[in-house]
Amino acid sequence: MSYAEAHSGQTMCRISMQPLIEQVGQRPYPIARAELQQMLMEAYGIDEIHFGMKMVEVANRDGAATATFADGTIASADILIGADGANSITREYVLGGPVTRRYAGYVN
Repeated sequence: MSYAEAHSGQTMCRISMQPLIEQVGQRPYPIARAELQQMLMEAYGIDEIHFGMKMVEVANRDGAATATFADGTIASADILIGADGANSITREYVLGGPVTRRYAGYVN
């Protein structure tokens, strides 16, 4: 994977994904947030996407993925896409516990 300067196209840095692929057995799919949002809006419609909500809990209840938000709203569905950033509650749930952050050798 490489990061390029937007105007000149000059490569700023290259990062090998091979150690990650070997560790987890799958290829990562890095995607820009704006591209992910566009894909979700096209696939599901803007009415099904909620921005600006703070998720405080993720759970599996009665066979459904359930998200609880700071305002008390609860949403359940077959699938939950938690694009909740660096301190991700979704990641913690999937991995079964807190994630210790560490410097990976680059700044994104």
